[in-house]
Amino acid sequence: MSALTLQFTHAGLDALLSAQARGFKGQISHMAFGDAAYTPSQNQTELRSLKERVAIADSDYQDGESTSLKIAGKFDAPLEYAIREIGVYLDSGEVDTSGEPALILLGVYSKANTTLGYRTPDVKVLQWLTLSLAQLPSESIEVKLGVDNLNLIVDKELAEMTLTQLDTMHRQIKQEFRLQQQETALSELQQLLTSEVARLDTTHAARLDNRVAAFHGLFNAELANVTTVQLDTMNRQTNQEIRLTNLEHQ
Repeated sequence: MSALTLQFTHAGLDALLSAQARGFKGQISHMAFGDAAYTPSQNQTELRSLKERVAIADSDYQDGESTSLKIAGKFDAPLEYAIREIGVYLDSGEVDTSGEPALILLGVYSKANTTLGYRTPDVKVLQWLTLSLAQLPSESIEVKLGVDNLNLIVDKELAEMTLTQLDTMHRQIKQEFRLQQQETALSELQQLLTSEVARLDTTHAARLDNRVAAFHGLFNAELANVTTVQLDTMNRQTNQEIRLTNLEHQ
C-alpha cells in the first residue's frame, strides 16, 4: 500500500494555510485504518468506519521542499478487520475533551469495493505510506513523531531474542573461561612435570656417577690386589729358579 495518492480534505488544507500564515507548518502526527470502502470526499472530517489510529512512528522527513513524504505507523492492537480506508491526520495543537490531541483529517485513501489489506490480532503491522505533496502548499508540512517512535520501540519478541542471545553469550564466556582455566592448569602441570623430570635426571645422573666412581675404586683396588699377587708369585718363581741354578752348579 505504498505510493498512495490521498484525497486531501478542505479541513486539512485550511489548517495548512492557517499554520503557514502564522509562520508555522502543519504537523502530520497520526495515521489510521478503517474498514469502509468508498470514494473519498474533500468534505470528510473523519474516516467512515475508523478501526485503529496510531501516532507516526517513523518518517523520512527532512526540512526543505520535497514532492513526496514517507511516514510509518505501527498497528499492534488485538483487532481483526479488513483494511479498506486509510487516513492521515494533522495535530491541531489543541486537545479534545478526553485530553487527547485534537486531530484534523488531512487526507484519505479508499476505493469502492476494494480491500487494501487485512489486520489480525496476532500480526503487528508497520505500515509505510508514501504521500504525494504536489497538491499541497510548498513547505507547509512537517512530521511529528509519537512517543513510541521506531527509535524506542522494543517488541516482546525482540527483547526475548536479545535475552536469549545474551544468555548464550554468557554461557559461551563461562565455557571459554573454564577452558582457559583448564589450559592454565595443564600448562602449570606440564611445567611441573618438566621440572620433576629434570630433577630426576639430575639425581639419576648423580647416582650413576657415584656408582661409576665406586666401581672404578673397586676395580682399581681389585686390580691392585691381583697385581700384588702376581708380583709375589713371580718373585717366588724367580727365587726358586735361582736356587735350582745354584744347585746345578754345585
